[in-house]
Amino acid sequence: MNGIDFWNEPSGRYGKQQVTGHVEKAAGPVFARLASTQSWCTHGGKAQLTEKRTAIFYNTPADGRFIDLDFELFADKGRLELGATKEAGPLGIRVAESIKADNGGTIANAFGSIGEKECWGQRAPWCDYYGDTDGHTLGIAAFDHPDNDDFPTYWHVRDYGLLAANNLYFAGGKLLKKGQSIRYRHRIYFHEGDTAAARVADKYQDYIHPPEIGVVQE
Repeated sequence: MNGIDFWNEPSGRYGKQQVTGHVEKAAGPVFARLASTQSWCTHGGKAQLTEKRTAIFYNTPADGRFIDLDFELFADKGRLELGATKEAGPLGIRVAESIKADNGGTIANAFGSIGEKECWGQRAPWCDYYGDTDGHTLGIAAFDHPDNDDFPTYWHVRDYGLLAANNLYFAGGKLLKKGQSIRYRHRIYFHEGDTAAARVADKYQDYIHPPEIGVVQE
């Protein structure tokens, strides 16, 4: 962002994130929520943008865990350039060594494409990555929300274990004027079984068509 590398971690010229605002923590029998505001800064501490981030962790059975991520980037410090980089993008996941495709794992997307050659650089509402761990088939699916910019996103997926929703690289980056913002929402689904057994396609429909909740007073 603005020519600053926020992906790598060594000290020096790399950027960093600092929590600057109110941190909200809430937990109950259905889910837990963690919300915070952070500043994306140069290594020297000069702020480049403000981010508001919310993560929701659902209390579901162990064979199907969900995390919802919702974050918005605000160009409140001035012009903001999101570079066309292959380093992750709005969402980047590294899968366990045991399930990466180089070790026999499988990459699949919503349109039935299989493997890096068919899925890399292709647009799809979701992408799944699964493989064998100690005799069990386990996977991680990433969902793209229909309201996200450039939906369905491009996928930067690699046999070495990368699962990333990256419309920035394939779309050529983005430029926000001062005062503008961009929001992304994703769901991560940790599951047992392959794509079919875990009903990834059905779980995606649950994500984009959530149940309506109301309060009934008697």
